[in-house]
Amino acid sequence: MRADLAAEVIDGLFDHLADTAVLTLPGGVGASVELLVEAPDATLNLGAGDINAPSMTVRLRVADVIGTPAGARIDWDGASWIVHSAARLDPLRRLWTCQLRPRR
Repeated sequence: MRADLAAEVIDGLFDHLADTAVLTLPGGVGASVELLVEAPDATLNLGAGDINAPSMTVRLRVADVIGTPAGARIDWDGASWIVHSAARLDPLRRLWTCQLRPRR
């Protein structure tokens, strides 16, 4: 995929579907970022039943985040979340995929 086409597609997705949040890296100051919610709840399959876990998967643009967002706090839609696992980069190195859990 052409790099300029990939950038256009990603920018278009964020322009039309992203929500604004405040990302605070550990020991840092909060900055406004846009995020895409990929999976609003995690579903755990435990034998005969499923459990909805209070976690979610979001995507952030690499250009909006300095360094890895692991351990960062995200304040969004009236709630605080923590990036609780290592964030993953997409193959084009343009998006972080982050797993969030509620901040307690």
